[in-house]
Amino acid sequence: MSTADLNSKRFKFNGRSYFVAGSTAIKIGDGGEKRSPLGKPKTLDPHKAINANKLAYLASDPIDISLTVREAPKLGQILPLNLPGMPVSIELGWQAASKQLTDGDLKVVHLRVDDEVLTEAANETPAMIDGLRDWGHDGRVVDEVFIVVEHDVAQKFNESKTVKVGAGLGDILNLNIGGSGIRAGTTEVSLSPGSVMAYQLVKPVWKEAKKKDRKTISHFRIDQYGTG
Repeated sequence: MSTADLNSKRFKFNGRSYFVAGSTAIKIGDGGEKRSPLGKPKTLDPHKAINANKLAYLASDPIDISLTVREAPKLGQILPLNLPGMPVSIELGWQAASKQLTDGDLKVVHLRVDDEVLTEAANETPAMIDGLRDWGHDGRVVDEVFIVVEHDVAQKFNESKTVKVGAGLGDILNLNIGGSGIRAGTTEVSLSPGSVMAYQLVKPVWKEAKKKDRKTISHFRIDQYGTG
């Protein structure tokens, strides 16, 4: 079992630090401006989003962690849990959640989109390209998120290392775990914006050097929390 540490600024897991502030407003594929307010946690101010259908599939890994929670009141008192079929929020304090995560009743699932897929999807989304160019040095995109689910749902993620992702109503993402279409063993999970507990940001590397000429992203570079 891996150890992890969560506070109001960052989620530290496997030697890497992920963003936490503003996570309840974040979903994978969001783009916006990275904010670094004086004396406050760094966060993403999301403005645009890549259509979930362009992301197609996400890699998924349920992880077993012993979680230490610090400064819990600053994180809020509701931990969103996603149940099959519909987005549902269950009121659960972070300290109680950390015990259930350690005991295995709850699981953290790590979802991420491949860099090549994200690059292609961003390049095919004109509004995202325009936004990232306009936001300049602060432009970022979310390529990885951590969510918390019940043990039984996590088992579905464990059985299927990739999940099909599609757009739902509004800002809801639909995940199809265990196959495509309606077949035995398939589980549908809907993720509302409040489902994310931590996220990773990436910064675009442009093919064009001058800002005014930037039309195509070459690839993305990881912007780990605490590195800039």
